[in-house]
Amino acid sequence: MKLRCSLLSHNYFTRIYYVLLFFLIFTSCCKNSNGFNAEEVERLVNEGDIAFRRGHSAESRAVLHFDSLGLYSHIGIVVLADSVYKIIHCVPGESPGDSIRMDNIGEFFAEDRAGAGAIARLPNRAGHAFLAARYAHSKYREVILFDHDYDLDDTTRMYCSELVWKAYLHTGIDITARSRTIVEGVPLMSGTYIMPSDIYANKELNIIYQF
Repeated sequence: MKLRCSLLSHNYFTRIYYVLLFFLIFTSCCKNSNGFNAEEVERLVNEGDIAFRRGHSAESRAVLHFDSLGLYSHIGIVVLADSVYKIIHCVPGESPGDSIRMDNIGEFFAEDRAGAGAIARLPNRAGHAFLAARYAHSKYREVILFDHDYDLDDTTRMYCSELVWKAYLHTGIDITARSRTIVEGVPLMSGTYIMPSDIYANKELNIIYQF
């Protein structure tokens, strides 16, 4: 009887061990070391959702320094392309000629590009979100280049926050709620900008995912 109980106990803990091992292997396949879970996000997102990330590059650190909240250094917009959700964004140094990019969600939030991130949605604006995504897609097809001058009046080039702002402005919504970041007294950097936080701080946005 004792032998039987011992065997049953051994089999029970063996099964638990393998269940836990499977769980650890499965979750490690889905989740990056930065905590991002691509499969979960792909189930949650819709067109027009706004993707934020905090990068590791020198450019990212500069944005974080001048950004009032300093949470995220980069931003993009979710689109549906060939039945797959992707993120369109303007970023220097990741494309030939610094042209606008369209990346898989996992690429956008890859651990070598993102130390943290979030997905935000403007509720009850599905129609506007769809049109904003279509606008971003049209700019991708036009091969818009990154705006190294960060000039909001230049319609031929764009930087990341500008693209998202203009995509929603095209639908009649100012996603920044008129928020601007003013940099003064800094050589070559003084001016008025739209930073990621100028969009993130919009009180109407709902955060649907964060890591």
